[in-house]
Order: sequence, then C-alpha cells, then structure tokens
Amino acid sequence: MGIECCRADGSYVECPASTLLTGEANTYQSGHAWRAWMVASAITNGCGYSFIQRDNRGDAIALWPLLPGRIAVIWFGFEPRFLMDGQQIDPYNIVQLMAGTGSMQNPYSCVSPLVRCASALSLSILQERVATSLAESGRVGKISITHPGTLSTTAKLDLISGYISKHITPEGATRPLVLDEGVRVERVGDGALPGLLEDRKFQIMEISRALGIPPQMLYQSDAGALSSQIEMQRQYVEGTVAGWADRFATSLSSKILPQGVKLKFEVGDLMRGNMRDIAASLKDLATTGALTLNDAREMLGLAYVDGGEQQLTPAAAPSTAPDSTKPTGDIE
Repeated sequence: MGIECCRADGSYVECPASTLLTGEANTYQSGHAWRAWMVASAITNGCGYSFIQRDNRGDAIALWPLLPGRIAVIWFGFEPRFLMDGQQIDPYNIVQLMAGTGSMQNPYSCVSPLVRCASALSLSILQERVATSLAESGRVGKISITHPGTLSTTAKLDLISGYISKHITPEGATRPLVLDEGVRVERVGDGALPGLLEDRKFQIMEISRALGIPPQMLYQSDAGALSSQIEMQRQYVEGTVAGWADRFATSLSSKILPQGVKLKFEVGDLMRGNMRDIAASLKDLATTGALTLNDAREMLGLAYVDGGEQQLTPAAAPSTAPDSTKPTGDIE
C-alpha cells in the first residue's frame, strides 16, 4: 500500500517526514512495524499513542510508541489536555489513533473493539470446551442406557463407567457395541453440534461487527467463484483497511506534514482484480474516450509513452445504411 503526500488540489509533493511511515519510524521499528503496533494497540485498548520526536527546527524525526497507561486525556472547561506520566504535554507531539468514534462522555476516548465483542469471545471459550469434550467422546453426545430390570446403584455405576471407558472416546466411537439382557442405548436429543454451529454464527457476526471486518473473512466458507473472492477482498479493503488508513492520515497529517499537505494511503492497488478483467475495463474506458492511453498505463504502474495523452478514437461500428456510391434500381 503506497503512501503519498498531496495538497488540496490533488498535486503530489515530497515530504521528508513521510519517510517515517515508509522507512524507519524510530531506532527499533520500521514504519510498517510502527503502524502495525498502533493498530494492535488501538484494537486492544481503544486508542494507540505515540510520541513525536522533533529536531531543533520542529520537524518530526521519529515516532515512539507509548503504552496506553502512560497517556490520559482530561478536560479543563472546553479544552482537552494530554497528560503523559502525569505531566501535561503538547498535543501537537502526540499521535492518537482511535479504533472508532469517541464516546459521548469523552470524544478523545474510545472503547476497545475487544470489549464490545467480549460476550462473543466468552461464548467462544465455552464453546471450545464443549467441542473438546465432544471430540474426546467421539462426538457421541449425551445418551441414555435402559435396562429392563432393576439395577442396584453399584451395578448402574459399573454399567456407566464401563460404557464410558470403552465407547465414549475417540478410539471407541467405532468400536462394536454388544448388548444383551434387553439393554438399549439411545442418543438423547440431536446432540450439541447444531447448537455449536448456531453459536459460532453469533460469534462471527458480533466479532466482525466490533472489528469492522466482513463476516466472510472470519470463517472458511464454501469455495466460490473467483469473482466472489475478489468482491470479498474489495469489501474488506473498503470497509476495514480504508477506515484505518483514513484515521492514520487524519491523526498524522496536521502533526508531521507542512500546512495544507495531507497523507494519502493508496488502497486502490489492494482492490485490483485479475489482469484479464482489468485489461478489459481499461480497454473499454480508453476506446470510449473516458481515459487516455497514458491514464490507463499509469493505473497499471507503467511508464508513459509518446502520444499517449491523446484520446483514442472510438472504433466505428459497422454501418447498415445503403452505400450511396452503389447503383440502385434495375440495370438496363
């Protein structure tokens, strides 16, 4: 994903501070590692924080990640103030990445997505225990053992323990069962598997809603057509990646770039389809005059060619009108 600096009119400029995102963010982290840490911190805690180190001229030279517990935002009247380790600090030197919108009580505070889906995560832990129990029992589930006669308590316990030791195991699931004296073994209900599947759907929807991720990205669905997979990737980029990129650009542009210049994360490359579909679409746009040849080459990351700025003439459709140069009527 490319990172560019541009003005309001769309023109691109060179900004040394942008290398903090594409090169080295600090002594120990690359720009990519720093961005990954900020996102992970925001997801875990609701907000990710970093301190901007500046030189004597005030230009940003490093981005240092901060543990969330070191930062607090308090209000004095209508003015928010940032405290780092209990000491007030200029907010111009703090990068704050929020996982979503601020709360009504504090616009500079955000609830962690993990807190918003805590119930689904807790249910997942319980579900894993049930699934483990089913796997250990050979997925038999709850059963009933019926004996036509009257059994003593000791005989009942012996019958239950014997059945469990021999058949309620992964190895015993396929072991033949020999019954005599009119004993019957029946499954009670349909087992826990249908309920587990319904619970899994609930978990996926809740977690995907909290994290802003399409539900299809969180489980392995049936393999669909290539176009469906490309569309799913497009939804993920537009609904998830683009949102994080926009929050990064908003939080950084006014603090590390000159006035009037903004960061722009190029997410278009992540939404490209296969080359055949791209070529067909660009050809249609170029032949109808919507794009020039160089416009199409730029989208493909290719260099310009001479004469590529001229619009292509749409291909003439075959005419069905009669040719006026041909003689008409009967030949005498």
